Amino acid sequence: MNRNRVTVLEIMLHGVVLLAVLAVLFPPVFLRGEMSLPGSVLLQSPPWNRYKEAPPPKNWLTQETLLQGAMWYRLSTEMLEDGEWPLWNPLQLGGMPLLANSQSTVLYPPRLIHLAAGPYVGTTIFVLLKLWLCGFTAYLLGRGIGLRRAPSQFLSLGWMLCAYNQHWVYWPPPDVSVWAPIALLGVEWIVMRRYRKGCFALALGATLLLLAGHPETAFGQGFGIGVYLFLRVITERRRHDRIWRPIAVAGGAWGAALLVCAAAVLPLLEYLPVSEQFVGRPEAEAAVEFAPPLAYISFWIPRFSGSIPEGNYWGGTSVNFVNTLYVGIAAWVGLGLLLTRASGRAHRTRAVCLAGTALFCALMAFPLPVVRWIQGLPVLDTMWPYYFLPFTLLAILVLGASGIQQWFDRERASRELRVPAVVLAAVSAIVLGTFLFHFETLITHGVFLYVVFQIAVAVGLAILCLLVLYAAVKYPRVRRAAPYVLVLILAVDLLYAARGLRPTSPREHLFFETELTNYLTELPEPSRVRVGPSGIMPGLLQHYGIEQWNGFDGIMPYRTRRFFLQTLGTGVWQRIYRVAAIDHYLFRRDFEDHPERYAHLEHIGIIDDIEVMRDPEALHRAFLVGRLRPVDGEEGMFAALAQPDFDPLREVLTDVPPPPPWPEDDADIPGTAVVRSYAPHRVVIDAETEGDCVLVLADAFFPGWKARVNGAEVPIF
Repeated sequence: MNRNRVTVLEIMLHGVVLLAVLAVLFPPVFLRGEMSLPGSVLLQSPPWNRYKEAPPPKNWLTQETLLQGAMWYRLSTEMLEDGEWPLWNPLQLGGMPLLANSQSTVLYPPRLIHLAAGPYVGTTIFVLLKLWLCGFTAYLLGRGIGLRRAPSQFLSLGWMLCAYNQHWVYWPPPDVSVWAPIALLGVEWIVMRRYRKGCFALALGATLLLLAGHPETAFGQGFGIGVYLFLRVITERRRHDRIWRPIAVAGGAWGAALLVCAAAVLPLLEYLPVSEQFVGRPEAEAAVEFAPPLAYISFWIPRFSGSIPEGNYWGGTSVNFVNTLYVGIAAWVGLGLLLTRASGRAHRTRAVCLAGTALFCALMAFPLPVVRWIQGLPVLDTMWPYYFLPFTLLAILVLGASGIQQWFDRERASRELRVPAVVLAAVSAIVLGTFLFHFETLITHGVFLYVVFQIAVAVGLAILCLLVLYAAVKYPRVRRAAPYVLVLILAVDLLYAARGLRPTSPREHLFFETELTNYLTELPEPSRVRVGPSGIMPGLLQHYGIEQWNGFDGIMPYRTRRFFLQTLGTGVWQRIYRVAAIDHYLFRRDFEDHPERYAHLEHIGIIDDIEVMRDPEALHRAFLVGRLRPVDGEEGMFAALAQPDFDPLREVLTDVPPPPPWPEDDADIPGTAVVRSYAPHRVVIDAETEGDCVLVLADAFFPGWKARVNGAEVPIF
């Protein structure tokens, strides 16, 4: 009988097990029908806080899914329902690319759920599905590389519940995690000369990696898979004339994936060189750069540095990154078991190659001199090193599961437990040394007992794993159940480690109508709002289709961000703010000391305790100017804007002018322009002019727009 024969029934039963674990992860969703969205974050912001009460958010970092993710999903869904490609987001900072920002995951197949189920139920299913798929594909990986059921379940639950995927569950990185096991399985099959199956699996995994919405994670995972392929090929002792065959098959699979994903990849590649995330990356990198050795401890102690949900974070690196490194103590025990006596060279070769790749990717994630020159290579120097770590975490779990299988493959003596015990002792020494080094800091921050408890839990779990292994050695009846006990220990460990990270909320708490949102949505289109000092969190109004001048984060065009958020001082803004076409401003009711620049605003009223004011001097979304002046590059543009005599109503500046001659009459407004219709992909303007002039649309510029006057195409500049 083939002990490793995989059946459909087995796969289905494991899928049910994963669903049951999800019910433990999200009890409010399964028991009360809540949505997997942090609605309490919304209810902390005006105007919604006047209508419903909610407890403080347990994990405020998940606010991003409301401030931008929900808006992207809803906007792209509405465009697809209207028969349009979701290329452009007109709701933030004068407009931004939507498809090209990648994290909107417009073309990712599971996003079809939003079309069928709507924004809230769709997001809930989407979040649950990504975790379920993480576990499901990891189980397929385990069975595909020859692991038996218990070790495969260990790998499956470990990958689904690991801190990385649970911390980022409301973001796109776990969508990439879903498909990494399939891509890795494809590589393993290719190395095993199962070329057709391997090519298909790698092409499928690579395609969905690229579409999943987080290019850096996809690159990091793909980088690790590529290094692993290289190590496996050169250690297989192939003849020279065949060593390139698996590399060629893998290259063909990636080529096919890139071809399928071209509609998503090409817009991203066009956008990256002009995006704020790409150009400004060197300045932002320090914010998430790990500081060893403190960051290392999170591999073994999940909340050594505290946590956001518990409000006691004391570490020096962003907790949203450092706390994602935990894969469970049982995984490290399994890794120690790999060092015991083994049978079969093939399994040892795979383990050595996987361990080597995992170590290399881990080194790439930290600011270490030994890999600085590699991190500085083209392409690698544009990404956060952190995103090399997901492959390391997956590899640790594969190695841990392989170690468990290796241990139970043969009869063992209790003395062999000294090997994993030594591994755990070495880890304990590192943890103890770091603990003593930060002793005074722990006392100062009042987290001494908390950290001691976290260490005690980890040590207790390690001892429990060793006791299970010892019992399996001493008592044959325990041997068959012992691997499943280790699976249970891992699951409980990871569930406890990620407590408080998954907020949910009743459906009625999500983006309900208020008096203020009704007023703003009824304004004549196009209308643009600036929330100013109103207390309204950036990005929330956009969910209602309201154009908000400022938004939350996102992948902004660098030129736009620098122009409006970094370069323009108050003095310059006072002269040109009207060209932004912001017709309404919102203030807190108690915000009485309005700056001079707001003195001309017209008071509309108090709505939902928010003071609403209209700008009677705001220009229309489209207007005409009689003079055009070319300037020399962006620096020349900013210098000209800062000149006291610059008047945006009389003169247009551009660093990429159309062919001459250019309009030169700056005396009067040369005509009228009226927006007849305004949609994300098409703006229709009726213009009547008395001579040569420039038509200005108060939206952000981006390559790809086309303009026609009376049916004839004209240049945009």
